[in-house]
Amino acid sequence: ICMCSLGGGHRTWVRSGLGAVIWFVAPSPARSRFACRSAACRLRDRFAFFCIAAQSPLSVVGWSCGRGTKVKFKKLYSDPKGESHWSDIEVELEEQTFAPPAKAIEISKPEAVTQTMFLRLKKGWDEPIHPTPVAQKLICLSGSVRVTASDGDFRDIGPGDVWHMEDKHGKGHHTVVTSDEDFLSVIVQYE
Repeated sequence: ICMCSLGGGHRTWVRSGLGAVIWFVAPSPARSRFACRSAACRLRDRFAFFCIAAQSPLSVVGWSCGRGTKVKFKKLYSDPKGESHWSDIEVELEEQTFAPPAKAIEISKPEAVTQTMFLRLKKGWDEPIHPTPVAQKLICLSGSVRVTASDGDFRDIGPGDVWHMEDKHGKGHHTVVTSDEDFLSVIVQYE
């Protein structure tokens, strides 16, 4: 997964035929070009982009990113009494030199992780309520689920949404696939 910003003003969402979804900002539509080969994306001109490489074609992503200064994700956590709740979190992006000699990009502070994996839930899948086994982020590639916290509040997770799970104790959450297709995601674990 790569996310960076190198300038621009015109926003465009693109779905490539190679199973990668790219969101980029270009100075003008005429300069909006990209190249993507399997898991490696190449940058041309001055774009901001968010790319998820995968084995199968994806839907257009909708992860929030204004002019490259903040991104948002959905966080599910447990309070001291074991009740799970939702919170919307914004992450600041700061301009810095990331890959010299490339120009500065906007990027968040790194987070240490232990492993990543792909996850698929079949169409119609409906699980019993449970807490997450470890702190982890889920990045939806295709399909959609409805996740209900134990307090009754829910979030619909669809293509491009990021869901951070920290409800490791207590009542947990309920997840059901709501799309007419399988739900495909990437899991990033912190423990």
